[in-house]
Amino acid sequence: RHLTINAVQEALEANELKLHYQPKVNLLTGKVLGMEALLRWQHPERGLLLPAAFLSAIESHPFSIQLGEWVIETVLEQIRRWGEQGLQISVSANLGSLQLQDCGLPDLVKRLLARYADIEPSSLELEVLETGALESLDRAIENLTALHALGVSTSIDDFGTGYASLTYLKKIPAHTLKIDRSFVLDIVHTAEELPLLLGISTMARSFGMEILAEGVETPEHGRFLLELGYEQAQGFGIARPMPPEEVPKWLAQWAPDPSWDGVLPILHDDLDALAAISTHRSWFDESQRRQTPVEDCCRLSHWLGSLDGSTSSRQAALIKEIGELHTLMQHEVSKGRSTTDLQTQTEGDGRLQSLEEQLNDKLRKLLQWRASRASS
Repeated sequence: RHLTINAVQEALEANELKLHYQPKVNLLTGKVLGMEALLRWQHPERGLLLPAAFLSAIESHPFSIQLGEWVIETVLEQIRRWGEQGLQISVSANLGSLQLQDCGLPDLVKRLLARYADIEPSSLELEVLETGALESLDRAIENLTALHALGVSTSIDDFGTGYASLTYLKKIPAHTLKIDRSFVLDIVHTAEELPLLLGISTMARSFGMEILAEGVETPEHGRFLLELGYEQAQGFGIARPMPPEEVPKWLAQWAPDPSWDGVLPILHDDLDALAAISTHRSWFDESQRRQTPVEDCCRLSHWLGSLDGSTSSRQAALIKEIGELHTLMQHEVSKGRSTTDLQTQTEGDGRLQSLEEQLNDKLRKLLQWRASRASS
């Protein structure tokens, strides 16, 4: 640990530490909300190192405060450079636990903002880990309140990985709640996280906080998030962290995925139907498809049975089509589990995939139709 700390200190002096920037966007409108600054070490022998390779060694060392100061000043300098290019970009930077608890943090930020007086304080956002803030909640609240008074935005990062209480969320002066990527990555293939994400979204808004989801790795992740009411997001499916000189080019070519266009949040009562889309996808894992009982998707049948088909001919037609496709899928899964012939299994997988695509398309049409009727 001592050797690593010394090496990182030397890397800072040798200008080997760099910041890469990952965009945060509105999935629905395509608006770029800002960038998150992420630390990298351009090691002369080992190449580009991610924070996991070195940051844990210095988190509880006083050097982390010095490094944090360098990060904030570098971010402000980059905001100024982009501004000179005609790009008005807000940037967020992560605060380490020691820096968050440091009584000198507000004065440091105040001095740096005075040094970069041409930059709006709101262009800087400081992110705190949920676990870091909980180490000394009173000090964290005091510092974040002081930063808020300076005009700096604040957010809680990796929410859901610590032990934050509702009292904590009520007291801490943060503008944005960032959902940890671990809650998002699996939503395409498992329904377990969907109620949590829906509940966290409702809770955050009740506290008057913006909410942003990390972990958007595919267009399908973005679609699920929009259906759950999340519009703000970041992740590899939007853009990977990039050196600052690549940001203008990315901004010029960025466009949201067409599948996100016009997607409405589903009704809370329709969560079982959205969960069915995730569950059906899991059947395409060969081993899991042989082990998962067909009854696991019975929630979809119950949901369909709860709908009133007489209220609309459109709804009635979609309910009928979805029910028929669901029955065919259950039959196909049962056949696949009962045979050991490889060719039969392969042919069945193809039919199952076709049925799954049709079912998901019909389900989403029904969910969006119901959401649009409710909103109007």
